[in-house]
Amino acid sequence: MGTFGPTIQDYNRVLAAIRAAGFRVTSTSRNRSIIELLGSADVVNAFFKTQMHLARQDRFGLRYFNSVAETIPAAISDVTLAVVGLSNVQVLHTDNTGLLAPRGLRNVPPSGTGIQTALGGVAALTGPTFGPNGYGLGPAAIALSYNMPVQQGIVGQNIGTGVVIDADFLNSDLNAYLAYFKITRTRGITRFEVDGGAQFNGNPNSDSVEASLDVETIAGLASGSPIFVYLIPSLANNYVIDAYNRAVEDNASQMTNSSFGGCEDQLGQSFDFAVSSIADQGDVKGLGFAASSGDNGYFGCPGGTHHIQAPADGAFFTAVGGTSAATATRAQTYYANQSAWSGSGGGTSVYFVRQFYEQNVDPSAYRAIPDISFAADPDYADSGKYGASILFNGAWATTGGTSWASPIFTAYQAQLTQFNGYRRGFADPALYNYYRAVGYKGCIEDITTGSNGTPAIPGYDEATGLGSMHGSCPSL
Repeated sequence: MGTFGPTIQDYNRVLAAIRAAGFRVTSTSRNRSIIELLGSADVVNAFFKTQMHLARQDRFGLRYFNSVAETIPAAISDVTLAVVGLSNVQVLHTDNTGLLAPRGLRNVPPSGTGIQTALGGVAALTGPTFGPNGYGLGPAAIALSYNMPVQQGIVGQNIGTGVVIDADFLNSDLNAYLAYFKITRTRGITRFEVDGGAQFNGNPNSDSVEASLDVETIAGLASGSPIFVYLIPSLANNYVIDAYNRAVEDNASQMTNSSFGGCEDQLGQSFDFAVSSIADQGDVKGLGFAASSGDNGYFGCPGGTHHIQAPADGAFFTAVGGTSAATATRAQTYYANQSAWSGSGGGTSVYFVRQFYEQNVDPSAYRAIPDISFAADPDYADSGKYGASILFNGAWATTGGTSWASPIFTAYQAQLTQFNGYRRGFADPALYNYYRAVGYKGCIEDITTGSNGTPAIPGYDEATGLGSMHGSCPSL
C-alpha cells in the first residue's frame, strides 16, 4: 500500500489474485484502501497459509479464528499492508465505567444555577452545572473547567465531528439532555449504517450507554458541529476498520471519536497497522482520530499484564487518558486541580516505535500513550469527584471513564478548528510541538499527582501524557 493509498493498477492486481484463489469480492472502497472478500476455510487456509477454527466465546457465542498467523502471498505482499477479519473473536470493548445510580451530592449548587466566566460575564453555556438533583457534571461545568473556546461563543460551527460505535442512541434522550442544559443545536446529526449498522439497546449494560455518552458530550460542548455517527454491528475488527475508512471517504468528520479499545497484543499487528494507515490517509485530508486510552490503568490487560490499548496506540491516533478532580464545586479551576485517574490507560506500544512528534518528550524507544488527558473519574459520592451527567433511556445517571475524556477532546478540537480557521488533521504533532516550544506556560497544564499504576510526574508521563489542555491557543 502506498503512503496515501494504492494505485488503480496495484488495486486491480490484488483483486485479480484473490479472485483467482477462489474468493468472492463483496465490496471495494472508493479510496482503494480496502477489499472485502468471502471464502471458505479451505480457500483461506491455502491462500494465507493459516488454519481456521471455530470456538465459543463467552457472551458472543460461536466464533471463528485463525490459530496460525497469516502470511500475505508474495505476489501481492508489496502492496498489501494487512489482512483483517480472519478472527471475529471480540477483543474491543467500550471504555465507560457503566451507569451509576445517582445519589445525593454534598455541596452541590442548585441544579438550575448558571456558572460565570472568570471575567465576570455569563458563560456561553449558561445552563445548569449539574444534572437533575446533582447527577454528575454537565457541559457548562466542563467548558468552564477547561476554559474552552465555547466560553467565547466558539461552538465548532460547521466543523464536523464523528463517532464510531456499535449501538445507537435515542433522539429523545439527546433532545431532553440538551433542553435541560439549555443548549440549542444549530447543526444536525447524521447516522450512517456501516456493514448493516446497529440498533438502540435499552439494557443499561449495553453499548448504547456509550453511544449516548459520546453524542451527548460532543453535542453539548460543540453545538455548532454536525455530528456523523457511524453505526456498526459489533466491535469486530473488520467492522471498525470499515467505519474508519468510511469516515475518511466521506471527508466530513474532522475529528472522529473512538470510545473503545482492546489490548494491542490480543488484537494483533494487522489491525493496528490497518487502522493507523487509514488514519494517516485521513490526516492528508485534514481529518483526525481520537481514542480512549483505557479504563484499567497501567496493568489493565488480562492477567494483570502491561500492554496498552488499541486503537489509541496507533501512530496517527490521539490517545486520550483520564483525570480526577479535587472537587467539582471548584469548576472554574478544575484543570488546575487534577490528578491522574487510577483507571487511565497508559504505557508503551509493542508495535509502534517512538513517533517523530514524540521526540525529546518521552525517552521510550516506542510509542507512548496517552497523549493528553481530560475528566474521566466517575466517582460522584463522598470524595468530591464527579462523573458525567448522562440521560439514558429516559433516566438520568452518571458515568465516566476515558470514553468520557475522549469525546470531551473531540468537541474541544471542533472548537479549536473553528477558532483557528483551518482543518487541523491529526492533533498530536501540534500538541507536542506546542509543548516543546512553550512547555506549561500556555495552554497545557501539567498533572503531577496521582497514579494509574505508574505515577504522574512533572512533564510527560504514562498516566496523563502531556497533561490537560485549557484555553484557546492558535497553535494548538
